[in-house]
Amino acid sequence: MSLITVKSRAKEGFALVIALSLMAFVLLLLLSVSTLVSVETSLATSNLTKLLAQQNARLSMLIAVGELQKYTGPDQRTTARSDMDVSLANTTSGSGRWIGAYGNAGLADYEQSPSEVSATIVAASDSKGSQAKLLNWLVSGNESTAFNPAVDVGVDGNIQSAPSEFEFAPNALVSGLNSDSSGLTNTITLQGKSNSAQPARILVGPNTVGDSPSDFVAAPLVEIPGGRASAAPGRYAWWVGDENMKARVNLPMVEEVNKYRAFVVSQRDAVELIDAVHKADETTLDSADMLDPQGDDGLYDPSDARLPEIFSTELLPLLTPAASGDLETFAQYRFHDVSARSQSVLSDTYAGGLKKDLSALLATGSTEPKDTDLIFPPEPGNNYNFVGVPTWGELRSFAQTTTPELGLLARSP
Repeated sequence: MSLITVKSRAKEGFALVIALSLMAFVLLLLLSVSTLVSVETSLATSNLTKLLAQQNARLSMLIAVGELQKYTGPDQRTTARSDMDVSLANTTSGSGRWIGAYGNAGLADYEQSPSEVSATIVAASDSKGSQAKLLNWLVSGNESTAFNPAVDVGVDGNIQSAPSEFEFAPNALVSGLNSDSSGLTNTITLQGKSNSAQPARILVGPNTVGDSPSDFVAAPLVEIPGGRASAAPGRYAWWVGDENMKARVNLPMVEEVNKYRAFVVSQRDAVELIDAVHKADETTLDSADMLDPQGDDGLYDPSDARLPEIFSTELLPLLTPAASGDLETFAQYRFHDVSARSQSVLSDTYAGGLKKDLSALLATGSTEPKDTDLIFPPEPGNNYNFVGVPTWGELRSFAQTTTPELGLLARSP
């Protein structure tokens, strides 16, 4: 009897071990599933946050493109950087590189006589004699500027009524911005027209332009309405940078056979004569500070056949590996001045439409229009010789002026 009892107890102990093992396996399985669910939930939250950030950025881009089309789409519009305005030349850091959109207030008509054109210009000009009307600063926060093209623009594209104030202007106070600021700095504020400090973010910072706050670009943050109550509100910031006013770094020196045209048109910008060692607020005209004024420093050779292959200023250091550090500094300090993608539309900002190519009309041997034909209508009842209306012959003579084969040659830019 005792032997049978021992075997029964042995079987009962084995069952207990199996039960405990199964319980441990089930517990491990539950912990694994719980960990997996936790990780997936965290990943889903992270992906949702990333998706929302991407959608906010996409919304910001669409709004920026819409504002760009609204204010600069018509032919009679021009753009200019805020620090080009003498009254804004010393704007605070972070907004000195904002782009202003301007419209022509004059009613253009090429059929007018000189006196009629003069009267039209005077009637549409401000106290400084300019027909340009500021329509908006192209940054986030100014979307509510009071300008309606359907009402404020004439049928010929002239500006009839321009905004008198903007929510944010380049001369507004910028706080919390210094050389240590970055895109993650959340203490930067811009003063709005109500004198309240609005949060802002750096869009162009030290990794792009070096440690010069005067070259930084900050834009106001705009809150996106309609977000979930339980989630942080979405916000965006945007700024439009103007590439077409920058000098092209990848245009080689003009060929010898075309140098004579330097009297007619600037064929390239002299990038080699730009200050390469100073920040924007410290630039000089000293030749010792220029990139490569004589072409003998080995930094930038305008006759280099590889220049057209440069599609970004970040590739400039590859032109001269031995001087890559100097070229990288130049690309950073001159971020707002040079580009490899500078292009513009040859539009007629006076009357609209594209500018006409007069090359064939002004070429040697052309007979139409006749040399005696007037470019503008003469004054009624007067002899045009006494009011100085130029003829096509006079314009053709100027266009055909070239440098002599011998003697002083004009320096190609």
